[in-house]
Amino acid sequence: MSTLSTPGLAQQIANGAPAGRWTLDPHQSSIGLKSKSVWGLMGIRGTFTGVSGDGVLGSDGGATGTVTIAAASIDTKNAKRDTHLKSKDFLYVEDHPDIVVTVSSIRTAGDTMAVEGALTVVGKTIPLSFPATATVTGNTAVLDATLTIDRSELGLTWNQIGMVSMKNDITVHFVFAHV
Repeated sequence: MSTLSTPGLAQQIANGAPAGRWTLDPHQSSIGLKSKSVWGLMGIRGTFTGVSGDGVLGSDGGATGTVTIAAASIDTKNAKRDTHLKSKDFLYVEDHPDIVVTVSSIRTAGDTMAVEGALTVVGKTIPLSFPATATVTGNTAVLDATLTIDRSELGLTWNQIGMVSMKNDITVHFVFAHV
């Protein structure tokens, strides 16, 4: 079984080799969150444990897909903070249960993949563009990326006396199976 990383994958995509439907494996995939708090002196880390998704890679190399994240699945290992993050001040999970990433294109860009799409949180959608690395082994594809989201662009501006950073680092490790 051969493994293709981003540079070698470009040729395979151009040839339409991995074309078809791909489904996200929620047990192997992860989404991490890192933010600075207390005026940048203390970091906050968390994960979203509920994730699903799928995508289609066309024989022409074009890719589209959707990843849905259960907003209520945020876990920072602090129950009080998690309850606040799920409130109207942040994710407002009661009215907006899902965070949705819609991918409109993935293309090779040197040693990385350029991912384009949109992010929807609490009913507000912003454009999304980030580099990622990809590896395909047999019927499994892995997409890894780290991106920074300015939550103020999503209207998430709660910030008690300026203690919390508006910028959050998001790490994704998505494992897809070819179906």
